[in-house]
Amino acid sequence: MRTLTIALAILMFPSLVFLGPGTSSALARASEELIQGVTLYLSTDYEQATAVLIPLAQAGDSDARYLMTLDPTATRPTAAFETWAALQGDPQLVDGIVRGWIGQAARDDHFGAIELLFRAQIDMDTRIRWGERGAELGMPDAEEWLATVRLGFYGDEFTQAGRGVELLERAVEKDDIHALIFYGYHLTRGEIVERDFARGLDFLRRAAEQGDTDAVAVLAQIHDADPDEAPPLTEALTWLYIDFDRSGRESGADAIAKVEWKLSPNEQRQARRAADMWWAEHLSNRETDLGRAATWLARTYPQRHWEPWEIAFIAKTVECPVPRLKKIIVADYGESADYARCMERGLEDFKMPR
Repeated sequence: MRTLTIALAILMFPSLVFLGPGTSSALARASEELIQGVTLYLSTDYEQATAVLIPLAQAGDSDARYLMTLDPTATRPTAAFETWAALQGDPQLVDGIVRGWIGQAARDDHFGAIELLFRAQIDMDTRIRWGERGAELGMPDAEEWLATVRLGFYGDEFTQAGRGVELLERAVEKDDIHALIFYGYHLTRGEIVERDFARGLDFLRRAAEQGDTDAVAVLAQIHDADPDEAPPLTEALTWLYIDFDRSGRESGADAIAKVEWKLSPNEQRQARRAADMWWAEHLSNRETDLGRAATWLARTYPQRHWEPWEIAFIAKTVECPVPRLKKIIVADYGESADYARCMERGLEDFKMPR
């Protein structure tokens, strides 16, 4: 019966991958009930999902507790929380319970719960403690966040510059996009870390190669650096073209003209083709925020032509990250009804015409 239920769950929602003992000794096989609860949650049947997840959370399941708290951006309650609070008729009581749950889930080393706590609007000592725990467990987002703290962005009293650089080095080794951009930018400028322009440029390229438009924007800004350090002109023009598209072709024209006049028409066409190829590759990559947004928009509103700048704006401002579970990997989250609900709410918030 258990095997049949899991098989049915996979057929209903193929984006769930269940981690068993062969995956990691630290991960237990997801229970039949948890699989059902996550499947219902991702299909936006939140009332039924809550009915399944609450008993699991009460019994101590850290994934169920995580899904009952805040969304992965740590900005608003999850739909399951809102549903439960409405059913109980006492949001304050529910809030107190789930605060205790998320703390215990973090103490059980649940990555999603730890991230919620170091990003939450609570006292800095508590945030730093959970950031340190996340860094100890090798979480690149914890390493990157804690590095900003140790480099003085949250006040001098928390500054430990050497520790900040050490954390950034660890995060960039894991190809964490935010760390690559942050460290790369500051390496090119030499303001809070020792200047190493070539290394910073390499980090920014690595982030841009993962489809991050913020990295592209930084690369476009450094096109006029020292000629001995700046990217080759054709590459510089490529980043400028991509960033020009990202901005809705409202800024960057002067910088483009400044580089174009130094290149032949053939080299300009080469840069334009490279820019078009960058967009084609990353708009179709559903593993990135940009590709997920592009795929969902094209499928949901096929009659509407979405410009690259619109997709880039939506991907950056409408935060619909994949839930971080301990026993289940949620693949293809962009195909889920929960992602669609989040995107629709975001489009409404930003009054994007559809």
